[in-house]
Amino acid sequence: MASTWEQTSPNTFEHKRSVFEHLYFLTQGTFGQPTPFVLFSSVRFRHAHDPVHDRVEASLKNAWVQMRAKEPQIVARHGETTKIVEVFEGGALDKWLSETFVVCRDQSPDDVFKECVARPYVTLFYFPATRELTLQANHSFIDGRGALFFWDTFFSLLENPIEGQVTPEVVKKALPPSCDHILGVAEESSPEAEELAHKMMDRAITENPIYIPIEDPAAPPRGFQRRQIKLTPAASKRVISTCHQKGITVTSAIYVAFCLAVQEYQFEREGKAGDTLVAFTNLDARRYFGEAYAHELRRVACHFSIMPLNLPIDPSTFDKTVEQLSDYYRKALDHPIAEGVLKCLPAALPVYLQATAEGAAFTKTPWLTALGIVEDFMGRSFGPWEVKDFWLANTMMSPLVQLLLWTWRGQIVIGGAFNEAFYDGDVVEALLRRSEQILLHSLGL
Repeated sequence: MASTWEQTSPNTFEHKRSVFEHLYFLTQGTFGQPTPFVLFSSVRFRHAHDPVHDRVEASLKNAWVQMRAKEPQIVARHGETTKIVEVFEGGALDKWLSETFVVCRDQSPDDVFKECVARPYVTLFYFPATRELTLQANHSFIDGRGALFFWDTFFSLLENPIEGQVTPEVVKKALPPSCDHILGVAEESSPEAEELAHKMMDRAITENPIYIPIEDPAAPPRGFQRRQIKLTPAASKRVISTCHQKGITVTSAIYVAFCLAVQEYQFEREGKAGDTLVAFTNLDARRYFGEAYAHELRRVACHFSIMPLNLPIDPSTFDKTVEQLSDYYRKALDHPIAEGVLKCLPAALPVYLQATAEGAAFTKTPWLTALGIVEDFMGRSFGPWEVKDFWLANTMMSPLVQLLLWTWRGQIVIGGAFNEAFYDGDVVEALLRRSEQILLHSLGL
């Protein structure tokens, strides 16, 4: 299969950015300054033989260097119009390593998340006091599912280090194809695509959206924050079993429950509430890769698409709404509301950016990132290495809460990422707990 990468020098490869890689390139911001939609993923680990810190640090650093042979995205950077992967050697490799493998002795992962600034490369932070690791990446290089695959590959390398140097020949074989190329997304816009783009945008418009009220939407952004709750193992088991019996997805049930919690809070704060959820939902595009690209399914890359969502929110129709949302997620790009999405993506980007700048309703409603069962994509045990805990969140600069869902070690985790300029952490956590109550009540549990 022909590569879509161009080798522009003995050590350098370039690739035209896909639509969503370009979208997140536009959010890259100024290096050293806060920026939105930076992906953070953190794990806590243990080693069965509890080696001294220096040995652990050396092993982690070695695995980080070796990751380039498996997943070159970790050394990717943006050019003017392309994504660039350079194979560092000698002093350049030492410089890259010093910038991208950062040992934090006096900070926690949440401290680093709160103070996040844009960085030129994907970066791995190590917290020796708590045996935690945090991955920071511009979203154009790694999506949420890709972060799970990163940890799986990284800990596999810790268990079984590879031999040999990371050379251009090695990296060339591992370069990921563009998601646009795999899915057959049109390279250029057209009048038909522009018409489809506006129709798609109309599907994510409402005059009465649900949203979480804030005091001052014009306040300057401050620190990045996250909160999460975990359902007990017993409650998680009952929720999962009941959803399976009803033929609905766990993700849909929790998303609707959270929207109802937001609707209640909106009414309490403002005396009235929205009745519609509008959003552009994230979709793992790997499910559409087909047999020819089966080897790319576990790729550490930005391999997702989006779909418009327009869903009525009413406590009296919980079951019906969850059924509708479950059908939406299962059909995904084959759902009628997603008609024409792949055809119109190049044309849709400027339309989407304009609507975002104008404060369209979908910029206020909760944005969902659902990872499913983490262990389906990331192992927990790798020889003497064991992953004990996991979390993921994005930096949020605007008055918007990212709702995060996954199941880990048999427990459903519901989280929220937000900016402290707009939301109080206790308010967000209270909404998460109210969502749990609504979920259990609505499922008859």
